[in-house]
Formats: sequence, structure tokens, C-alpha cells
Amino acid sequence: MSFTEICIYQVKPQKVEEFEALMLEAKGFLEKQEGLLLFRFVKREYHIDLDQIKEGLPPKKICMKAIGNPLKDV
Repeated sequence: MSFTEICIYQVKPQKVEEFEALMLEAKGFLEKQEGLLLFRFVKREYHIDLDQIKEGLPPKKICMKAIGNPLKDV
């Protein structure tokens, strides 16, 4: 049986480096788990604006950055 898990975190600007270090530690742990098929981190360069979503406005342009790789436009 397989499943997909998606987690969204909004991090305070002053805590970004600490959070990314924690995610690298989590990545190392999770990649050792039996049965893991694919593991990805996606970093958004802005916060999620719930008012923007409620008003039906289009989302901002998304950039994807795999931790350790250069920033790429999607």
C-alpha cells in the first residue's frame, strides 16, 4: 500500500536557516526508512496569504528549490 504525504510550513523570516537545518536532519532520517520511494522538499519564497485565496486572486509565481540545488523556475 502506498500513500503521499504533503506538509506545508510557514516559517518566520528570522527562523528560515534554523528550519532548513532541521529539515536536512529530517531528510536524512526519512530517507533511511524502509519503503520510501521518493522524497522532496519544495521551498516557496513567500508566505501563504489566506486573504488572497479567499478573494480568489491568482497565486504568485512559484519557484522550486530542492535543498542543496540551485533555484529553478517551474
